[in-house]
Amino acid sequence: NAILKQAGEDNNSISVVFTLDHALKKETENQLRIMIDKIKKIDGVEEVTSPLSAEKEVKDQLMSKDKKTVLMPVTITGSDKKAEKIADEIYQIVPDDLTAYITGASLINQDFAHSSEEGLKKTEVITVCLIIGLLLIVFRSVVTPFIPIVVVGFSYLISQSILGILVYNVDFPISTFTQTFLVAILFGIGTDYCILLLTQFREELANGHDKKEAALIAYRTGGKTLFISGFAVLIGFSALGFAKFAIFQSAVGVAVGVGILMIILYTLLPLFMVTLGEKLFWPSKKVLSHSDNKLWAFLGRHSVARPFLFIVITVVITLPFILTYDDQISFDSTAEISSDYKSIKALEAIKDGFGEGKAFPINVVVKGDKDLTTADTIPYLGNISKAIEKVDHVDSVMTITQPTGKKIKDLYIDNQLGSVSDGLDKTVKGMADVQSGLTDIENGLNQMAGQTGSTSNGGSGGSLGDAADGLGKINQQLQLVSKQISQTGNTAQTVQQLTAISGQLGQIQTGLEQANQQ
Repeated sequence: NAILKQAGEDNNSISVVFTLDHALKKETENQLRIMIDKIKKIDGVEEVTSPLSAEKEVKDQLMSKDKKTVLMPVTITGSDKKAEKIADEIYQIVPDDLTAYITGASLINQDFAHSSEEGLKKTEVITVCLIIGLLLIVFRSVVTPFIPIVVVGFSYLISQSILGILVYNVDFPISTFTQTFLVAILFGIGTDYCILLLTQFREELANGHDKKEAALIAYRTGGKTLFISGFAVLIGFSALGFAKFAIFQSAVGVAVGVGILMIILYTLLPLFMVTLGEKLFWPSKKVLSHSDNKLWAFLGRHSVARPFLFIVITVVITLPFILTYDDQISFDSTAEISSDYKSIKALEAIKDGFGEGKAFPINVVVKGDKDLTTADTIPYLGNISKAIEKVDHVDSVMTITQPTGKKIKDLYIDNQLGSVSDGLDKTVKGMADVQSGLTDIENGLNQMAGQTGSTSNGGSGGSLGDAADGLGKINQQLQLVSKQISQTGNTAQTVQQLTAISGQLGQIQTGLEQANQQ
């Protein structure tokens, strides 16, 4: 990308994909021509490649074999948002009786962002509902569940604002996943920490302490665990700032969120404790103290007494998951986007009509210190193309020597030798025709010289005779040249000889003009 940008070849492009119920008809072609003219007038559109081109190679690239899928590449300038705006304008141009979808890297990026935003909204709603439901079960209170939501919600909103300021001012790493990371981590650990502190606070109230003392004791005991745990999470996500992969690096924003959460937990949560006291747990009438959980007590006691048995149990539980894991990794990020988006529908149409590689071909960028389009370097590009074609799953390679994925025969030596051979044959035949013509002229001049000599004392007749003799010698030279080029194919030497013969013919022409004046 950097090389292409430096070379000024980083133009953005989108593809308009038409899916037809029948093979392309004349009426549809006229509609496409009208569309092309309108698209060219859209602000930001640089070029439109017509699928109706007279060149067969272009048609083959832009039309499926059944002519039911038609591609129209559009070169544009501007950001991803600009590309989305251009796509919206193109959709307005498409006739009602045609089905068209538009795709491209920019449009997929935009749809990915929209998909992430929609996913984030769902995540927020589901997370809040799950937390409220969980806390209702744990505390049997209608007040308690909303305290963690308020505490973590404040942390989330403040974190987003601070991250926005950092991104704007210091180019802080961010991605479409940053908000999702924030929601998952802050609501996850934030709720955990709130449950820990609120449970401790409730126990201290049950032990007879007033709300201020209960809050202080809760933070002296559970607060230490909370601080150590939160600090470990903060360090872990801060370390991701050293990652080189942008999406991993963008998770460093969670560290900012965890830092804000820790501050809110030590300021806002104790305010609720001290202000509301036992009302935090209303209307629960359950005894505020708690006893050890029988399940965890059983598991803890027996895992210490019989560690080997519990290791075996753990292996038995996890082994099926390990054995059934297929270890298949997909790098297709478009699979994460709903097929309801038009850019994805366009991709599917291209895959069905042309094959998957047409949707996003791989670009191989070759850079050199000198011009790579000379006769010296082009053969090497052809060799690179042949080598790439041998790679598994490579269907075709498009380059300067084969812009449509197929070889240009005229560039290869075997074809050129055939052309040269045909040219030499034609040259020999042409020289034979010239010899025949010169022979006819020579005979005519001899005849005219004899007639002129008998009537004019040989004045002009002698000139005509000399011209005829000269033509005879030229004819002999042409015969030798013709024989030589047939045997050796040495065109350079032939050109020199023919140049000399041309000069001799010029002298004969001058002599004939003088004879004509006499």
